[in-house]
Amino acid sequence: TMSSVDILSSSDWPTITEFYIGLDIFITGVTGFMGKCLLEKLLRSLPNEGRIFVLVRPNKGKSVSERIEELTSTRLFQDLRTETPEVMDRIVPIAGDITKPGLGISKEDEEILVGNVSVVFHLAASIRFNETLRNALLYNVIGVREMIKLCHKMKKLKSLVHVSTAYANCHLSNCDEIIYPLNVQYDKLLDLLDWMTDEQLDLLLPSLLQGRPNTYTFTKAVAETLLQNEAKDLPVAIFRPSIVGAAYKEPLPGWIDCFHGSAGLFLAIGKGILRSMCCARNGVVDLVPVDYVNNMLIAVGWITALNRTSQPVVYNYNTGTMNPLTIATLYYSLIASYHENPFDDIFRRPYMIHCRPAFLWPCVHFIIHLIPGYLMDSILRIRGKKPMFTKIYGKLNTALNH
Repeated sequence: TMSSVDILSSSDWPTITEFYIGLDIFITGVTGFMGKCLLEKLLRSLPNEGRIFVLVRPNKGKSVSERIEELTSTRLFQDLRTETPEVMDRIVPIAGDITKPGLGISKEDEEILVGNVSVVFHLAASIRFNETLRNALLYNVIGVREMIKLCHKMKKLKSLVHVSTAYANCHLSNCDEIIYPLNVQYDKLLDLLDWMTDEQLDLLLPSLLQGRPNTYTFTKAVAETLLQNEAKDLPVAIFRPSIVGAAYKEPLPGWIDCFHGSAGLFLAIGKGILRSMCCARNGVVDLVPVDYVNNMLIAVGWITALNRTSQPVVYNYNTGTMNPLTIATLYYSLIASYHENPFDDIFRRPYMIHCRPAFLWPCVHFIIHLIPGYLMDSILRIRGKKPMFTKIYGKLNTALNH
């Protein structure tokens, strides 16, 4: 990795804005939270004539053009559509699917990408913590391999940025900007998918995880090793953000449109549904705003093109060591905010109890969550309505355990 001194001393290098002028960009995962924010940022902050190709999977009876029209009609793109509507013409939807050979892209579209794309941002992935090993490998590893194959054909490729996660090696006490070796050969692991059942794969899972908590973090680590071996002749970087949270400033302060991960927990706390967690008060919550993440992602695409290396360069992006946010500080701030700006239709008054030691959690969870949940579901049944709280608490408990 180049130091800031090296970068600043390269006075003959173009600025980030200058670098992207006229370049065609290819993005996967654009319908996800981080992907759509990246698309908006590129359209707003890097105005040029370059096209932005976006890989979109047709679904629910909608074409890729209809899905992009629906995406760009949201509040996130409202200012762009009002102030500079012409930039929306830069978006070129490409029908495809990262789980399919060749990314499911047609021959005609592949020829366009191969002949024109200079920068690739690969964000598409399964971020489910409880995903089966087969599906996690399909989305997070095989999809990366198919992207590498496509990039090898690209005639104008300047940089490929793969978005991994800071938790790919969360079983380690310290994680440097290197690719750590696995306890299994990734190609032999992928071969298992051809003849093993899901049940057989599940039996192997504990030994494969190597101390990691779930298939998401494991397959992200596998993808990094894949890139190290099969993309070393490409201008490639691996970008590892920690927990990506709501926008700090751009395009809208506090903007978020998904409720998995930390956002879902924050919503549950604000609604008074989640009132206890098994955690240490001085534990660090490594949250980074999505606009900061995408600013860095764009910068990584720039530096990767200008500073070619023989191996993928890794960039960790987190706040835990330099500007730590403890769990106690976070939840005190959340509760104060919810009391000042309460949600509608809350279940109970927002409050948070830190449960320690861990063996007390099942008892605390039963008393604080399940008993009120059973009671409310009983009332709903009596009133002829569908019960929901037991199901909600089941999902929350699963999320907390992963």
